[in-house]
Amino acid sequence: MHGVYRFQVRVVVKPNAKAGVEVGLKALKLSSHFETGIMSIPRIFAGRNKIRFKVRDASNVDGPIRVTYRYETKAGERSHEKVLAARDFRDNEAVYEIDAPGLIRCKSLAISY
Repeated sequence: MHGVYRFQVRVVVKPNAKAGVEVGLKALKLSSHFETGIMSIPRIFAGRNKIRFKVRDASNVDGPIRVTYRYETKAGERSHEKVLAARDFRDNEAVYEIDAPGLIRCKSLAISY
């Protein structure tokens, strides 16, 4: 992917004197959805597609990165999922192919890390 997306998340925990223990945030999961448009996501086309997934520093990848494309065909909705690990990156880029025969329209791209 090329580009920078920044998110600001605010977590508010109201005090509860009855709880007796401190509370806080132990984990956070963020899902980001992009509008399907020519300028909003890396598009895929009918047939074979080469995907180049770039990160700033692959040595900091410490868990799987799941990349899922959903798309329409005449036969119905299809999806392609690729799970990338740190070992898949060369010079901070992972390259793989998606075969999307009969693709009519790309519906979404989801990246989970």
